[in-house]
Amino acid sequence: MINETTKTREGELDPFRVMLHTEYLTKPAQEFERNRSRHVLEQEKNKWGYDPNNLAGIDSLETDLGRKVILDNGKDPNDWISGLTILLNAECVHYGTRGVYRSDFRPPMDLVISGETYEDVKILREKARDTRFIIARYSGYYGTGNLENLGFSLDIPKKVEIVKNLITYEPFINAIVSRKSEAVKKALASFNRNLEKPILTTPYLEWILEK
Repeated sequence: MINETTKTREGELDPFRVMLHTEYLTKPAQEFERNRSRHVLEQEKNKWGYDPNNLAGIDSLETDLGRKVILDNGKDPNDWISGLTILLNAECVHYGTRGVYRSDFRPPMDLVISGETYEDVKILREKARDTRFIIARYSGYYGTGNLENLGFSLDIPKKVEIVKNLITYEPFINAIVSRKSEAVKKALASFNRNLEKPILTTPYLEWILEK
């Protein structure tokens, strides 16, 4: 499921797979301008923290050590159901009809970064606790709410640059792959040193890593 090693058979670092299940990380500005007015785009920027210099159209990043970070935009190839639903159904041990969603479309993910829309919350309430995925919230509601009840393990400030730096930060990647809560907390403590708003952990992190 989630890689237990940090190197492939060829000696290269294993890729780190991340699902970006939020349009604030994957939607280009042109789509706002095409489907809505420029006024709405400006409102998204000023009120909701949309950054056009996000990860739209980017399939992968690379760490300082040359590890490939593979990005999944969270959309279904057939565009008829949420990619997050497909991913979680692939892991839900108690979900009897998971085959309906053709979970073979997606390889396992090491980390999921999700928004907190009504649909996101509905999916997470129904399925997150039946999986082993580490799910981070990326939302304007940073620092509020009972995130563990929704299956969120991390809470990331709504800044694109923080996401880019986090998912290419080798100590964090190694900690996530190790599935050891103390390692994750230690890596985040180091990463947070230069942040005005730190990445937060929830009680759910330890619970999910013990599964």
